[in-house]
Amino acid sequence: MKAKILILTVGYNDSDANSQCAMVVAGELFRRGNIVDMCCIKKNSEDVNAAAKYGKLFYVYNEYTKITCSLERRGIAFDKLPKVVQYAVKVLQRLKSLGYERTGNPYGDTIIRHDFFELIENEQTDRRYDIILAIVQPFGWAVLANELAKKYPEAKVYLYMLDPYIYNYTLSASKIAQRKKQFSRFTNNLDGIIFTRGIKEEAEKNGLDVPKKSIVVDLPNMQPSVYVRQNKNYKDKTELMFAGRFYPDIRNPQKMFDVMEQVLDSSMIFSLFSQGCDKLVENFVKKCSTAQRHRLLPHSQYCKYFEGVDILVNIENSISNQLPSKVFEYIASGKPIINFYEYETGMGLHYFRRYPLAINFNLNSYDEDDIMRLRTFIKENKDKRLSYEEATNLMKEARSENVLSDIADFVLSGLEDED
Repeated sequence: MKAKILILTVGYNDSDANSQCAMVVAGELFRRGNIVDMCCIKKNSEDVNAAAKYGKLFYVYNEYTKITCSLERRGIAFDKLPKVVQYAVKVLQRLKSLGYERTGNPYGDTIIRHDFFELIENEQTDRRYDIILAIVQPFGWAVLANELAKKYPEAKVYLYMLDPYIYNYTLSASKIAQRKKQFSRFTNNLDGIIFTRGIKEEAEKNGLDVPKKSIVVDLPNMQPSVYVRQNKNYKDKTELMFAGRFYPDIRNPQKMFDVMEQVLDSSMIFSLFSQGCDKLVENFVKKCSTAQRHRLLPHSQYCKYFEGVDILVNIENSISNQLPSKVFEYIASGKPIINFYEYETGMGLHYFRRYPLAINFNLNSYDEDDIMRLRTFIKENKDKRLSYEEATNLMKEARSENVLSDIADFVLSGLEDED
């Protein structure tokens, strides 16, 4: 049976985990003969509705992006405006959004509103969806999926939950209580939830009712690179690379920087493709002449770049039930990996302890011998690389093809149950 599927996610082909998961899940569902439309948040004026590889691609504005895109068309970058003007824009966005239900999305709040549903209806021709799948980090897309279910009562509605939305020690008790209510409200009506590893366990441990129909999978990011292996980016240097976002409370780089200052020397380059904790990064780059900071790249450019890198660097999240999505891409590359962690509950350790070319470095407990061990690892492994088969042999369950098969079987089984 050919199904018509709508995937709700943050972006199309962006570097974040949501967008990348949405792309590969859409690809698997399309490969099985289904039509897959994708609806994303419009982030800038370059995001335009189009015919995508799998079906239709369309974007929903919120008041924030309406304002920022209007500024873009006049050649004004929002992040270059004075802070007081940025604040005024956000206040204006809030005022324009009065009367709509908020969903907690960081892009200025995605709001449940009539023009969103009109857009969905205008972009599809036969007025029906068989499956609606929200692939979310901001939980708001689960809200939107539920609202769309009212428009398409025949559709099966699923949530793919990548983020410990509720239990996060950085949140206040009142915020957790609010999110527990939201979770119960918006998941009771779902046909199923797909959890990434650790999140369901955390919810159940804290007494939250989880809908009976659910599965636990890894992120579908562990797949062979499609890019041709290239020469090193630096012929006479050993290049280490970190790519991703830093956060003050869940992925703070300061302890890693303290270690790297002791490790890096004139024979090395440390390339940081990062965003967040800007002052910490700027101070580190000023103090360490072998460190270089770059802007975040689109995912395709980032994948090409790290083909020419010698050593990959990961820093674990300090939230025990959340895993950086780059873990699987790093492992799939077969390159040497330095994994920095603070707690033995770090989710990346589950994989890196089975990966032959990784060194796990505890940022809360190390001495001079550990620093020397790290230097030796870099020197002895800089020219090594495993094949995809060798790199993933001890964790075949996390390979993308196996994860995607589980996800597709799960969401399509609801249609088979009706036949």
